[in-house]
Amino acid sequence: MTQATTTSPTSPQARAERLKRLRNLANLCRKDLCEGSKINLNTLIGWEDARHGGLSRIGAERVIERVAK
Repeated sequence: MTQATTTSPTSPQARAERLKRLRNLANLCRKDLCEGSKINLNTLIGWEDARHGGLSRIGAERVIERVAK
């Protein structure tokens, strides 16, 4: 019997998936999301790849602010 691996909703991987989904729903490419915001393109790529702990709270606030424009 195989057991499905579950990912915590607060894990860096789960936050990365939600970030990618949000960006796609907003119909923004990475470059467009970063333009006009305080988000560096390489930082966004790191968040979407769940590197270095993934998306931070401040980063999430910046993404939400940009998507809400």
